[in-house]
Amino acid sequence: MPEPSGRPAPPRDIQLARPVTLALVGGFLGAGKTTAIRALASELERRGLRVGVVTNDQAPGLIDTLIGRRDGRPVAEVAGGCFCCRYEDMLDAVASLLPAEPDVLLCEPVGSCTDMAATVLNPFRAFYPEAFPLAPLTVLVDPARASIEVLEERPPLFGAEVGYILRKQLEEADAIALSKCDRVDDAEAARLAALLERRFGRPVLLTSATRGTGIARWADLLLSGKRASAHALTDIDYDTYALGEAALGWLNATVRLRSSAGFDGAALALALVEGVRAACAADSAQIAHLKVAIDAGKAWVRAHATATSEAPEAHGEGASHLAEAVLLVNARIAMEPEALEAAVRAVLQRVSGDLGVATEVETLTCFQPAYPRPPYRMASVPPAGAREEPDA
Repeated sequence: MPEPSGRPAPPRDIQLARPVTLALVGGFLGAGKTTAIRALASELERRGLRVGVVTNDQAPGLIDTLIGRRDGRPVAEVAGGCFCCRYEDMLDAVASLLPAEPDVLLCEPVGSCTDMAATVLNPFRAFYPEAFPLAPLTVLVDPARASIEVLEERPPLFGAEVGYILRKQLEEADAIALSKCDRVDDAEAARLAALLERRFGRPVLLTSATRGTGIARWADLLLSGKRASAHALTDIDYDTYALGEAALGWLNATVRLRSSAGFDGAALALALVEGVRAACAADSAQIAHLKVAIDAGKAWVRAHATATSEAPEAHGEGASHLAEAVLLVNARIAMEPEALEAAVRAVLQRVSGDLGVATEVETLTCFQPAYPRPPYRMASVPPAGAREEPDA
C-alpha cells in the first residue's frame, strides 16, 4: 500500500552499493530482440561495462534464457506473464543479478507486451528513483512488420488486434530501432525509417545485429545520460490488447533426445522448424515466432523462423554427432492451442523417427495468454510529498 504521503512504498527492499542502469528493449515477436540484445551487450562490454540480462515469457523453458547463459552473462528469467503483470517477480529477478555487480541490466519483455511505460517504467521511477536509472525505452520493429502490420501498406498477416499491439508498442517508445536492415536495401530502410519517424515522432535507428550496423549508436543513446521519458499510453484499450495476445497459440516444450547411433542436431532442428512451418502453411496459420534449440553441453544448435513464408535458419556449433541432448521448442503461432500442440507433436514424432532419435517429452505447455492485469499502473509518477495510488 502507498505511504500516507510521498511516493508509494516499494514492494521490495532492494539494496544496491551503487545505481544500476535499467534498459528495456521491447518489440513484437520476431523483431530480432534477442539477437539485438546480444549484439548490444557485446558492445557495452567492449566499453568496459558489466551487463546482465532479464528475459521474460508467458511460460518457463525460454530459449532466450539458454542463449544468454551460453554467452556467459548473468541471466534471470521472469516466467508466467509479462513484466507488467509479474512486476514483483521482475524485481526478484533484478535483485538476483545484483551480486554479479552489473552496470547495465538489459530487460527483454514478452514480445506481445505493451503499456510498459505505465506498468514497469513508472513503478520503477516511483519505487526506486535513485537505485535504477532508466535508460530510454527502445522498441524494435523489423521491416516486414513495419510495412505490413504498422504502416498497413499491404493486407495484414495477423488480425487487427495484433497490429494494435505493435502500434501501441511504438507509441510509447523513446526510440525505435528498425531491425534486420540487412534484409532490405538501403533505400527501403531509409523510406521505412522516415515513415515511422513521421508517424510516431520518435528517432529511428537503422540496425542490423548480424552486421553490427547501428549497434554502437544504440549503445551511445543508452549511455547518453538521457532517461526514459515514460510516454505512458493514455488511451490503451485492454480488451483489444488482450484479444491481440490471445490471437496466438503459445507453446513451450522441453524434450529429451537420445540416439545410440548418434544424430545431427542441426538437421533435426531445421527439419522440426521446417515441418511446423509447412503445417502452418497448410493450415493458413501465421507464425509470429518459432524457435527450437538443442543443447548438448558444449555442443548446441538453434533454428528459427519468424514468418510462415520464411525459410528456417540454423546457428550453432559441434552438434553434428550427438548421442543425447535436450530440445527446447518455443512457438508463437496464430493457431488454436490444441491444433498447435497436435502439429508440433506430429512433426516431432515424424522428424525424430526419420533420424532414429528417441524422444521423451519432459514438459509441454500450450495455451493462449491470459487477460493482462498489471498490479501497478501509473500514468505518471508523483513528486516527493504528493500522494499517488496505482491506477490498477
